Amino acid sequence: MTTFEFHLPLKSTVSLKIYDASGKLLLTLKDGEMGPGVYKVLWDGKNSSGSRVTSGVYFCRLVLNNEESFTRKIVMLR
Repeated sequence: MTTFEFHLPLKSTVSLKIYDASGKLLLTLKDGEMGPGVYKVLWDGKNSSGSRVTSGVYFCRLVLNNEESFTRKIVMLR
C-alpha cells in the first residue's frame, strides 16, 4: 500500500495516475475538480483491472490544472 499526500490551496483540476516504467498507464486514482485542502490517496498496488502489479519501478504523476505536474518514483517489492 502506498499513500500519496498533496495540498491544494485553491479549487483545482486534479489528475493522479500510475504508470509503469515503459510509460503505460496502469490506473487513474483521481481525475476531476477538487476543493482546497490536504488529501491522502491510497494505491493498493493493483492496476485498473484489479490485478496486482509485479515487482518493479512505477511512477505516480500528479497534474494540477493541466499546468503543473509532479512525478514520484515508486519501487514495488512483492
